[in-house]
Amino acid sequence: MKKLLSTTALALGLASQALAGNPAPAPAPTMPVAPPVAAAASDWSGFYAGGLVSFDSGTVSAFTNDIPGISRTLESNTAFGGFVGYNRQVNNLVFGGELAYTTGNIPVTGLLSSFVTDRVDAKGRLGYSFGSAFVYGVVGYS
Repeated sequence: MKKLLSTTALALGLASQALAGNPAPAPAPTMPVAPPVAAAASDWSGFYAGGLVSFDSGTVSAFTNDIPGISRTLESNTAFGGFVGYNRQVNNLVFGGELAYTTGNIPVTGLLSSFVTDRVDAKGRLGYSFGSAFVYGVVGYS
């Protein structure tokens, strides 16, 4: 009887080990994959356009026959216009240009039928991109 119990216990023990595993070989371990590098937060390259509203006032020396120290006051007025431009970004450096056109007559105080009329602005831009922020300087001519 001892032999029968021992043999049965041994047979059950060996059978349970055979059922515990998978007869197929274990898969090879996979190497972890690094996540892809994120693209730049912002790319400021490209064309842009927009509209503008201008609330104008101030002084000018254009109507004084270039007499030093004399200027004329402009009456407050509202003008409207638009602009187009293009920026190019190389790494974090951004450069570009812009043209703007503003229309509206601004009367000159004290001079009948004298107005500052349509204006055209040409601007060059140079700046630096800090991701979603863009700091720049402008130089231009009106």
